[in-house]
Amino acid sequence: MKLVLLFLVITFVTSEDWRWNQYYENDPDYENDEVPVQACSNKTQELESKLTLLLSKIEMLEEKIESMANDSQAQQRDIAVLKDLAGKDDFDKVLNSYQPPRLDIQPLGTIVKRVGDTGFLTTCSAIGTPQPEIKWFKDDVEIDPEESDLFQISINVMDSKAAFNVISTLNFIGPGRLGTRKIMATDRGNYTCRFKNEVGQAESTLIFEIEDRPVVHNQH
Repeated sequence: MKLVLLFLVITFVTSEDWRWNQYYENDPDYENDEVPVQACSNKTQELESKLTLLLSKIEMLEEKIESMANDSQAQQRDIAVLKDLAGKDDFDKVLNSYQPPRLDIQPLGTIVKRVGDTGFLTTCSAIGTPQPEIKWFKDDVEIDPEESDLFQISINVMDSKAAFNVISTLNFIGPGRLGTRKIMATDRGNYTCRFKNEVGQAESTLIFEIEDRPVVHNQH
């Protein structure tokens, strides 16, 4: 790391020296081989100032890198101490008891239906521990199964030794629909299933497109 920083300093000074020489070589009033003393002094002070600032930034960067390395080492030491105190098997059990939701089944990206179609539902599931909570949204507005007369939501939980598998289905059915099951034009939108527990969340979104049925005119 220090070699890289030293290379940057050398590159900086070299580039400054090159621009300095170019300045005087292109100066029409400069005909001698010697740079005016005052200009040389000013340029030297300017370079010293820039170099001092650059070295200061390099030192700050080195301190930050060292601090990050120390933090990482401290975390590893803390984990090792916890393992010794609790025992490796118990520690691994505790560690594995916290898993953010991971999608297992998710809706297809885009579904196209026609007004009047029936029997549509969509399912998604996630695995995690503690048990993830599942919520459904239409266009970012939560669907409340207790209040909705357009949807029914079912939730099944499978508990294994490793984690919980939560499976949920959004069914387009309710007394607010024609025949309780028919798709309506207002069903068009984005439907999101969102799983969440204490350590994270996961979600998937279905784009639901609705086509109007063509109007058929009787021909005489």
